[in-house]
Parts: sequence; structure tokens; C-alpha cells
Amino acid sequence: MSRFAEFKSILDKRNYFKLVCGAGNKDSDWVETLTFIYAMAGVLGVDMAADKTVVKKAVSGLRRAEKYLYDKHKKKMKIRPFLTVSVGMPGDHHVRKAIINDNCVACDKCIPVCPTFAIPDNLVVIDDLCIGCGACEVACPVDSIEYTSVTEKLNLLLPQLLNLGADNVELHAAVPDDDIILDEWKAACRAVPNNYVSLSIDRNHLSNKALLERINETQKISGERTMIQADGVPMGGTSGELSKTIQAIACAQQINLMIHNDKSRKRKDRNIPILISGGTNDKTKALADSAGVQYHGISIGTYARKQIHEYIRAPDFFENEELIEKAIVSAKQLITSAVDENSNVIDV
Repeated sequence: MSRFAEFKSILDKRNYFKLVCGAGNKDSDWVETLTFIYAMAGVLGVDMAADKTVVKKAVSGLRRAEKYLYDKHKKKMKIRPFLTVSVGMPGDHHVRKAIINDNCVACDKCIPVCPTFAIPDNLVVIDDLCIGCGACEVACPVDSIEYTSVTEKLNLLLPQLLNLGADNVELHAAVPDDDIILDEWKAACRAVPNNYVSLSIDRNHLSNKALLERINETQKISGERTMIQADGVPMGGTSGELSKTIQAIACAQQINLMIHNDKSRKRKDRNIPILISGGTNDKTKALADSAGVQYHGISIGTYARKQIHEYIRAPDFFENEELIEKAIVSAKQLITSAVDENSNVIDV
């Protein structure tokens, strides 16, 4: 079975769980550890920055997981998780980096709210850790937070990342310019000719009509390989509150309705896989199911990373089997809250 057919089978079962490491997160050691734990817990996808070192470390994390499972538990992964690299357009919040300017009064309110610990005591933001979420900006009382955008030429970068072990590309398109999006989408589709390409969109800049037009135009290029990530509150899953995930579910439902009510579409073009993302947590699946929302998978980032943070930040983590096993249990609990029983969860 091809990787595309394997992926399609997972999506058809509406059983895809994707761990999001962060499109702007270039802490490669952290990505390796996150991949290591969640792969053993049964995750089916890992989303990461479009960076060569990061992809290499994610692949290393998978290999570590395979070795640990066999050496410790005599188990093998049912399905090798799909590695997705995330890229964004200039202005998209997923590829921006925070800067603390001279207005700063050193109140330190930004330090504890940063979900990736990118702001140390000296108040100089660590670029590799910053994911551009905006939490520091919200906490700042004197408007001292600015941003820069980080983008790269996809035509050159993406083939290298695929050669290193990435399976898929996700394009974060939360910007109003359609022409730029379509050019980058074509580059992504050229890089991944035989697997899904994902379009991550939210409703911050686009009307429902413009949102549907963007989906239609991108699908003309990628055809059956099109996947949509409905991004409710990007990077908003800092807690497990029910209210945090409502917007993500509403975004997925709106996209579903627009696609299925679009009379210009052929019937076969109405079944685009949709992932729920942005503010997702352990309440997302239950709420989406109770509301009758159709979706094919759930992406969880900030909330998933927080579940195992206390374990994986230990200096001796890879040598400490007790911490590893605790982290696996915590990650598995989240995965089983987000998918049905026919999952990649391994009984260890």
C-alpha cells in the first residue's frame, strides 16, 4: 500500500490525530523528544517547522521510538507517523517571531505566559523557541511587542525536506492575498506529487465567500490530494477549557457546510478531508461529535505539548525510563480522548 493510500484509509476512518510541534518552533531537540514520546503513544502525524535540522531530528525521534518500543516492550508501530512540514506566508502568525522593543518596562508579565518558554529573564526573545502565538503581546501593558516574518523559498526548500524524511506539506494561509497563496500552493504540490497537501485557513481575514473560493482554487491544483485544516483560534489551546475549542469546531463546520452546499462542485469533490485545529484540547472530539460536526482528524499543538512538558524537560530524560513511561501514559491519554478505538495507540 502506498503512503497516500495508507493516509487516505486513516482519514476515511476519521481517525487521524496530529501532534503540532509548531510551524515557528526550531528547537530541534524539543521536536525530537516530542516526536519520540507521541510516536510511542500512537500519534499518526507530527507537524513541524520547515527546517532541515528540525526534520532530521523528527526522523531521529521516530527511530528512537521504534528502538525503545522493541527493546523495552517487544512492540512495533502499527503505522509509521506521517511527518508534515508547515510553511507560512509573510504576515501569517505561524511564521512570525516576537521582538521586545525599547518601550519595555521590565514588568516581566510576558515571561510566564509564553507557552514555549521563549522569553528568558533578560527579556531577549529566543527565536528558535518563539512560535509567534501573541500571548506575550496580550500580557504586555505598554505595547512593547513587535513581530518579524520568517519565510523561505519553497521551490528550493521543500524538495530537500522531503528527501530528509518529511511526507507532507501544510501551507498556513491566514493572509488575504490569493495570488501569493496560489503560487506557494503550486510549489507545495510540485514538492509532494503523490501525497496529501494541507491548506490551513481561518476566518480572520476572509469572508465565507472568499474562504470557499480559496479552497476551490487550491483544489483545482491538488485535486484528490487536498486536505483542509480548519484553524479556529490558532495556537489557542493553552488550557483544557471547553470554550477554547468551540471556535475550532465552528470553523470546521462552516467549511463543511460551504463545501457540501456548493452546487458548482461535483459530488466526488465534496469529500475533502478536514482537520480541526486551533484551540483544540481533550474536549474537542466529544464536543464535535455531540454537535454532529463532520471531520477527519484533530490537530493538537499547545495543549499536547503541555501534557508532557514536565517530563521531557528533565536533563536526563532519555536515560530515565520512569519519566519516559510517564510521558507515554500522559500522551496516550490525550490521543485516546481525540480518536476512536481504531487508532495507532500501542498497548505498552
